[in-house]
Amino acid sequence: MQRLWSRKSLAARVALASAFFGLLITGSAIVIGFSALSQQLNERSADELMGKRDLLLHVLSEIPSPEAIDQNRHRFGDLLIGHDDLHLALIDPTNGQMVTSFSKIAQQSVSALREKTDDAKTTYDWTAPTGEKLTAARGIGLVRNGLPVRYYLSMDRRHDSELLAGFIKATWVGLPILLLAVGLGAWLIARTSLTPLRRFNH
Repeated sequence: MQRLWSRKSLAARVALASAFFGLLITGSAIVIGFSALSQQLNERSADELMGKRDLLLHVLSEIPSPEAIDQNRHRFGDLLIGHDDLHLALIDPTNGQMVTSFSKIAQQSVSALREKTDDAKTTYDWTAPTGEKLTAARGIGLVRNGLPVRYYLSMDRRHDSELLAGFIKATWVGLPILLLAVGLGAWLIARTSLTPLRRFNH
């Protein structure tokens, strides 16, 4: 009886050890996968934001002067219409006054990014007071008469956040099932492997 219990105990220990090892391997894979997915989403968002910035600079270059921007809001249609995740504010850098903005979040971006520098190659992450996670670009564009206008262009990252949250949710649902399958499979293999020993003892 003691030997039989030992064999069962050994099979159980093998199953537990396999499940624990599976947890380590799977956990590491999940962390790596989450990190890689997050990095890819960040790079994609930065590339998309830079593309929108280039379009913005082109639109600005066709507007006669900073004073004419507000009367030419329709010129920003290709940039903003149909893109509720984009938020744009334009500032006169000579006096810091708002030239125009296209959303409340755009207005909030001015104060949120006030301490950042005008860098055409850098994006900044910030969080709106209402909780939205955004990536922004800040820089200087020139209108047709050569005068500068500072832009604050922000992109809402809620879709990326939802995708990452879905990844985590799917992981939490699937991980216990996977570990159970690994442990059960290891227990069956160990139990089968111990069959010759059981026959020998009989």
